[in-house]
Amino acid sequence: MTKKMFVAAVTALMLVSHFATQGLATGANADRSFDKRLIEYSIVANTFRLEAARSPDAAIARWGSPAFQKAWARDMKLFKDPKYVPLLKDFFITAIIFEGNVQEGSVVAAFYNPWLDGILLVEMRKTSEIKLEDFRIVAGESWRRETVTTGKDLLKLYALKETLLLALARNYSPTANLFSQYYPMQGKGSFLPPEISSRIGLADEELRPIVARMLYRTKMFAALVSAQKNSFLAIAKELSKKLGQGNEEDLRAYLSPKQDATMLKSICMLPAASRQQFGPVYFGEDASAVILGMVNPVNPRWILAAQILKDGKNTRPTRIEIFDLDASGKLLKLRQGQ
Repeated sequence: MTKKMFVAAVTALMLVSHFATQGLATGANADRSFDKRLIEYSIVANTFRLEAARSPDAAIARWGSPAFQKAWARDMKLFKDPKYVPLLKDFFITAIIFEGNVQEGSVVAAFYNPWLDGILLVEMRKTSEIKLEDFRIVAGESWRRETVTTGKDLLKLYALKETLLLALARNYSPTANLFSQYYPMQGKGSFLPPEISSRIGLADEELRPIVARMLYRTKMFAALVSAQKNSFLAIAKELSKKLGQGNEEDLRAYLSPKQDATMLKSICMLPAASRQQFGPVYFGEDASAVILGMVNPVNPRWILAAQILKDGKNTRPTRIEIFDLDASGKLLKLRQGQ
């Protein structure tokens, strides 16, 4: 499969899930022109994401306007350093796209990476073709107006003080809700309304916590592939293979008897394309267990969490769960007993 074929195939698969939640116009009086605009912008946004995951510079050159490229060179110069390029690729591989203010000639898109808790806020405009015209990089803490006082605050996702999925939901839900609030799907506001611009500092200030998490993840991945942790990486590969096959009986035999049967059935009922190529994006451990977070780049909104008990065997996961981050609000309400 050529690079163009790969991008087209992945984009098509991603859009099937994307529009299931974005809400295309329906009914006799539906605004089909809006549907068309949303699809066009979504294709470009996701194609840019996938191409940037391979080569950020090439994606910026292809999709960025001259003004965008100039601003990128000024504000994101850190990523001209070859040692930082893989960190930027990691951002795009698992970034989730929000869209709003979908108009005839423009849209606002946010590329939100829940593992780095960072947002690339982008204005896209269409003249002869769709181009990225303006951007701001925003730390999740700034977006949600949270106070960061210690290094632990920066790395709270990696502290394992609660389940991985719940920790992700605590960031994702308010982040997505704020985007929808300030950029409604058919909104007509500006790219940076006062409520948003007042939250954002200089690019270097916003990048600082994001880069700190990028560097932490570099150490995390190094630990995962180290000799003493190699068995966990092998488990991730085996689990990914079995997920792709989608054989419920085989998975049940592979996992611990503690595995929730309903969850397992739900996982196997997912479309085959949504179960393929899950790879590790998170590795955490405490005295008793290891937690692996895995994602399919086709739709990074779906998170698979696997627990492996440290019982001296470390040969298979004890339990796996799959979670759509768009259900984060519901998870938080359940946690609060509402």
